[in-house]
Amino acid sequence: MHHNKNIIEFKTGFNCGSALLESYCRMIAIELKLAHIKPLKSHDIILKLQNLSKASAGSPAASALNSRIVELRSAFIDIQVESTKGTKSLPHCSYPNIRYTRFTGDWKTDHTDNSKIAHLNDKIKSTIVILKQLGHAI
Repeated sequence: MHHNKNIIEFKTGFNCGSALLESYCRMIAIELKLAHIKPLKSHDIILKLQNLSKASAGSPAASALNSRIVELRSAFIDIQVESTKGTKSLPHCSYPNIRYTRFTGDWKTDHTDNSKIAHLNDKIKSTIVILKQLGHAI
């Protein structure tokens, strides 16, 4: 699979101590690992994971992946980000917007507590475990 060196580079951020940076680097690694799954050249890792789950239907790991997808969607909703149209939840089709997270302390309203980023990071980690079970180790 292509992008192996890129994935290795982003893995250096997996344990840096910042839940924001770790989440971002892990989502990049997932996107790169699943680059061959539709939608191609897309930041919509949720849709990529759904398509992988469909392709893996019947396996125990596919069922677990479906659970992770639901958890990831929920965790994305908890992250408030700046957008060109104001504040909104982190869009599942564009995880790189996490860099515009509105952290508590920086904003009076529509903000994200660090615990929400840590929660997302945990869900991403468990998704990576399932990907390994499906033969897509990162």
